[in-house]
Amino acid sequence: MQNQQAQSKPEALGFNDSIWTLGPGDSVLMEATNWDRKVFRLRRIPASIFTVEEVAKLLATALQIDPSDVVVGSIGRTDEISERCPSKVATLQLKQVPACIQNNSADEEWHFPVPGQPIASPLLLDTHFGGWTALNTVDSYTHYADVIALSGLGSHPFGSWQPRGNDKTFMWLRDALPASIPGVRSFIYGYDSKVLASHSFQSISDISTSFILALKNGGWNLNSKKPIIFIAHSLGGIVLKDACVQIAEAREATTACILNNIQGAIMFGVPSLGMEQSHLLAMVEGQANETLVQDLSRGTGNNYLRQLRGRFDGICFTRQARIIWAYETVESPTIRRMPDQSWDRNGPREVLVNPDSATSYHNRKDKASILPINENHSNMVKFSSGNTNLASILVLLREMCSSTMPMPGHFSDLEASMRADQDRDFTKRFTALGDATGFDDRAITDLGKLLSEAQKMHDQLYSPELDFRVRQIEDPFQSTFQWIFQIPTFCDWLQNDDFKLLWIHGKPGSGKSTLMKHVLESKQTWELLHNWRRPGEIVCSFFLHLRGTALQKSFEGVLRSLIIQILAPHRLPLEKKFQHILQKYRRLTGHIKELTIQKEQKERFLIKTTKSIEELEAALTSFQEEEKTSKENAENDKIVQKYQERLKSLKGSRSEAESELKSVAELLSNTLSDLLDVLEVAKGLQDSRERILLSNVIEEFKEHHEGFIHRLERVLRFLVDQDIIQMDLTLFFDALDEFDGHINLISRFIKSLVDGSKSSATRIKVCFSSRPWESLQRDFAGFPSISLQEHTAADIENYTIGSLVASSAADPLILDLVPTIVEKANGVFLWVKLTIREILRTASMYQNQPKRLREELNRVLSQVPSDLQDYYELIISRISISVRRYTFALLELLIRPSIGPL
Repeated sequence: MQNQQAQSKPEALGFNDSIWTLGPGDSVLMEATNWDRKVFRLRRIPASIFTVEEVAKLLATALQIDPSDVVVGSIGRTDEISERCPSKVATLQLKQVPACIQNNSADEEWHFPVPGQPIASPLLLDTHFGGWTALNTVDSYTHYADVIALSGLGSHPFGSWQPRGNDKTFMWLRDALPASIPGVRSFIYGYDSKVLASHSFQSISDISTSFILALKNGGWNLNSKKPIIFIAHSLGGIVLKDACVQIAEAREATTACILNNIQGAIMFGVPSLGMEQSHLLAMVEGQANETLVQDLSRGTGNNYLRQLRGRFDGICFTRQARIIWAYETVESPTIRRMPDQSWDRNGPREVLVNPDSATSYHNRKDKASILPINENHSNMVKFSSGNTNLASILVLLREMCSSTMPMPGHFSDLEASMRADQDRDFTKRFTALGDATGFDDRAITDLGKLLSEAQKMHDQLYSPELDFRVRQIEDPFQSTFQWIFQIPTFCDWLQNDDFKLLWIHGKPGSGKSTLMKHVLESKQTWELLHNWRRPGEIVCSFFLHLRGTALQKSFEGVLRSLIIQILAPHRLPLEKKFQHILQKYRRLTGHIKELTIQKEQKERFLIKTTKSIEELEAALTSFQEEEKTSKENAENDKIVQKYQERLKSLKGSRSEAESELKSVAELLSNTLSDLLDVLEVAKGLQDSRERILLSNVIEEFKEHHEGFIHRLERVLRFLVDQDIIQMDLTLFFDALDEFDGHINLISRFIKSLVDGSKSSATRIKVCFSSRPWESLQRDFAGFPSISLQEHTAADIENYTIGSLVASSAADPLILDLVPTIVEKANGVFLWVKLTIREILRTASMYQNQPKRLREELNRVLSQVPSDLQDYYELIISRISISVRRYTFALLELLIRPSIGPL
């Protein structure tokens, strides 16, 4: 028997699972090992082993103990590419622990040879649970999703998901999840997150990189792999987010494919904005893992976490995957140092991860994506059997998994899955049923293919950069810009079909972008646009950004954004209706399959029973004939009585089976009728205008030996000229002067939008803003326009007074300057904002010197240039010559979009 000490592995009992202390000499002091509570993992089980009894017997033979002392909790199949031969893995407990393990309790891994197996492939028994552990087995034809769990800081990969207490027979990821959601495989991934006495200086990004390699080893980067739903707790969620960012930024195609397989995630107490770590920082001070703990801190880790949050939110998959953010609502005990320099886990209670951090601010904007759990940070994932929180989690997981079930024409169709199981000929019988009843499920298959292609097209077009600029613009100050809805020119443009184009122009810094965002998001815009006699209005926008990325200021960006926004109101509702139909279709076809099998079993049983009855009746008749000449009447009577009792029992079983067969046949008929109704609805969707429009767009988008821009132009031309669906498009373009190309190109494009075909079902209105350039004045001379600075005097006055009064340095003398500020601003908000800073800075310097304050304020106001460009030059001239070059370099870094986080 061979014993080998494990290398650096996660502690079997960690921060979230037990009370541990650190005593003098920095040694880890733990309770004496309680083997009854210990859960083991057994790896390299031969693939020929199938039952828990076989696993128990295999390990018992290796340990030389009785098989009844081995309690097996699960058997899972390993699919790791690095394995030469497929094997299995089990979780188990031992009622009696042999001396070879007890005498080496400091070890976390033990090797035992398998009888009949090569000595190089021993059984591996461990308690560290490092790497992958499959917690159940699913047949290939019913397998449709994988759930992968990552534990938190100082947590055991298996134990952190178990309820506290001495009973360690239940683990919800192993026992409750597979039972609640058949067809889903459950995995845990273990990594080194040990807190005390750690010699590892790995960073979170290092752990994430290893996790990506593990995912590839498990084959989750392959298109054939099943979709993934992640479950992550605390640090595990940060590791997952970092991994997703690395995958999204990877240049290797085989790595990038992992994101395509991610369906969603449930994040438990993940500190996106940091967590309370002061007690742990004191504990790990001077250790190799101090930096890792600092990165999670609410204070010191803010920079890393802030950058990670921005990069994670910016990747496309976060908009496609469903992410649930769970947060704790009970304070957690912290660690404190005792007088003897040991550590005790009964320190002051703290909120370790607050709701803002745990939900990444989704608690303020998207209630549907959050889940409060009334437990502390550690216990929020330790569910016992029947726990109400567990029931909610399983419902959420079931919803996520339901959308990963095979889609006809997308992942795999019904017939493909049927051919794989033991009823290999059911497909033929199902088709025969379809021929008999007249149903045709090609509509579902075709819709599945179409929506899959539509999603692929969307993924090619969409980028978070496209709507970055509009999110960056501040909201208007208090009630400013309300005047726009009182101007007849603007109202006429919104309500009158004859007014198709409106130009809003103004000086740099006059608030054009703020006004355009206000108009775009205002309810009043919709009220003026809305016509109850016509179908719903579609409002689209694009805010050009000269200092942004190429997509934010280019013609390609404009085209991509418009196509996405115009299609969304048609694509998304169609997809939602289809998913609803698809769920019904899957449920009904699955039910039909079960009922068909039951019906055939009942029919076979009836045939067999009827034959037995006939044989028994014939035998009884024959025996009764012989009995007439027999002298052993008493003994023969007993035999006849047995025959008759058996015959009565068989007839009773037949009668019961006939009744059951009738019920099954009736239920099968009703289910088939329901399926026909569902397919009729699917056919209606197939014939819908939305489906026809989407199909034509996809065809236009396909390769035609042209460049990408030409393909985009062709799609937009089709949408502008189409005659399939009545569409009222209202388009807002901000900062046309920031277009990175010849201004005539974008001008012609704008005018061509409103000069569409008269036979088109698409009606378009355009409103754009820009500086009053001469070339634009020539191009749009015949169209209505609004000069911004002619209407903003009152807004600037309100903004000036509000900003001055709100300041702690405000003084009555300052308010006397308001008329001068408004006049000198000449409609430029940015000039006012910069000037107010100057004035308030001066007021704070001479706060207690009224006479001097008046003089200085007048001096400042007289010296400030009224032209914004001159103002910029004044600001730059104030920068010391010695640091001016460095200032320019910093400004360049700030405005250059291609440079990532520093």
